[in-house]
Amino acid sequence: MRVSLGSACIVLNIAIATAGVVAHVYQNGFLLGSMELEWVGEKRAPFLMAASIFGSQSLVSLVLIYVLNNMRELADCWGASFQSTLNLYAWMSLVGAVMYFSKYWATHHIVVDLPGLGEYLVMRNLHWIVSTPTQWFIFSQVCTKATPEEMAPIYLSTLLTQVFGMFMCFVGEARMRWYCFWVSTYYFVHSFYLSFKLRLHKDMAVVGARLRVAMLVVWSGFPLVVALRWFGYISPWTEQVFMMSVLDVVTKSITFSAIIVSRVVLSLARINGTVQLVLSSHDVTLAINDAWQLLDNETSSGLVATYFGQQAENTSLIELCINQEHQDRLIQAARKADSQSLGAPTPKVVVAFRMPGGGGEMLAECLVSKCLHGRRIIGIAVASQAGNVFNFGGQDHETHEDWAEQASEISLSSSQSRNPDVQMRLALHNCHDVLQLADEMRRRVNAIFMQSHTACAIFAWEEEGLVPAIVVASPRLQALLLQGKQMPQPLTCLFDTGMVDRLLLAIGAEDIIMHQWRNVRSPSGILMEVTMLPLKGMSCMGSVACACNVELCILVLAVADSQAVDFYRRDKNHKNPGYLRWRPAGCELVCEAGTDAKVRPEFPPRILMPLAMAFLESMR
Repeated sequence: MRVSLGSACIVLNIAIATAGVVAHVYQNGFLLGSMELEWVGEKRAPFLMAASIFGSQSLVSLVLIYVLNNMRELADCWGASFQSTLNLYAWMSLVGAVMYFSKYWATHHIVVDLPGLGEYLVMRNLHWIVSTPTQWFIFSQVCTKATPEEMAPIYLSTLLTQVFGMFMCFVGEARMRWYCFWVSTYYFVHSFYLSFKLRLHKDMAVVGARLRVAMLVVWSGFPLVVALRWFGYISPWTEQVFMMSVLDVVTKSITFSAIIVSRVVLSLARINGTVQLVLSSHDVTLAINDAWQLLDNETSSGLVATYFGQQAENTSLIELCINQEHQDRLIQAARKADSQSLGAPTPKVVVAFRMPGGGGEMLAECLVSKCLHGRRIIGIAVASQAGNVFNFGGQDHETHEDWAEQASEISLSSSQSRNPDVQMRLALHNCHDVLQLADEMRRRVNAIFMQSHTACAIFAWEEEGLVPAIVVASPRLQALLLQGKQMPQPLTCLFDTGMVDRLLLAIGAEDIIMHQWRNVRSPSGILMEVTMLPLKGMSCMGSVACACNVELCILVLAVADSQAVDFYRRDKNHKNPGYLRWRPAGCELVCEAGTDAKVRPEFPPRILMPLAMAFLESMR
């Protein structure tokens, strides 16, 4: 019914405006024609300015397209969507440059001369009928998740804004002109009303929102300028030549900026997500500059010192290779990383390092990232070490809550295998670095994984391209469900795709502290109770800014006993997992039964309560 009413209003408004145009033509004749204007010399300078800017933008766009087409690694990095929108904008700018240059060069123009108002350059309005919906299309591609069905009403409203704007130039009667003005303004407001309801990309939320506001502010200048001319505050030249040209240039420059900025933001977010995945997947990650010098930092200083000595920042990673062959392996892997797209698998190479101070040799599997802004990330998974073995076994760990700070203290044997407990500690250490958790939160997370009887894990997920993957697994979970597999492993090792979708959907509920599903079956048929506690919200503590784009969540799995299994088999109503959730209420957690939103007398799993309560305490 709404669609039918809207269509009827459109038809009615067009019919009324058309009748006004026909009546005006019948009384005064058709006023459209080519005529020589008095705007000559410097009065046409705004046309030249607009033509120059549009020509420059078109040239820059075409150069970028040429570069991307001839450098495949860059083309893959920036994406096909970016190239198509940039190509579309290049041709739209070229048409605009040609139109404005012809207005500057020509002596005769196609105009409508309205009695009492003066001349209107209608060819520009024809250009806007095509270019303004195109601008919305580009915005939808680079900033939003909008579907074609969501964008169609915006295109239609924008088109009608321009159509009724042209009707204003062909009606002579003042009341009819104001009628067309207000109809055009209505569709203009309606198009932006719909645009502000569009879902923005997560990484474009801030930039996209600001671009949308900027478009609204600048586009609002068009009806304002028209009204000022009608009231006699500005001259026809000021409106048609100066103000309209300036507003046209600014609106399209905003669109051009949206294309470039959006790709930069999304590419940096993807780079950040890639680096964070590396951080959670290897024994140690090292940052080096373009000269292969090790760059030490606070979060990984312990690990760097463990492997490469206290003066790591003065050490060249290339010089630590045992011979020229291994140096060449590392250099070739770096060249391959620099020449391929970000979405391609990270180059992997096995290199033997010579440890400083006579520490022997270390055989390591290295994953080499691109060199971005003079910084490259090397992920190292130690396979074995010959010579003087690191000896940290004698250190006394007084409490369970302090061992994360000593996750860099590793004991390696000369065999090819690595201790799964060491892997878990290193992975936890790297997850802490990614999340930038406060010390109290780190200790609480570590305490969960110290429980030898608890099956728990941390999984990572990024909406823009990181498949949900388990990056930390407790020894109990390894023995129960993962059979000692090395991390990371896909989350589908623990759950079917339906359950994985439930987990990812629950992450979006920002006001929920904890989620629990009962009667969940693993792919191997084990019945479990699954509790999830998202960690990303805990990474913004005090003055620490949250720069983590990857979602990291703790999972605690409780295997059902025989009585629960028998009950599940008998109860036909429990075909889907039962769902509970806990939201904060002051310093307490209140349980709700899923979508029914009824308070339940249920308590969260005891093992997660210290971490959850520490989080609530930090929010006070």
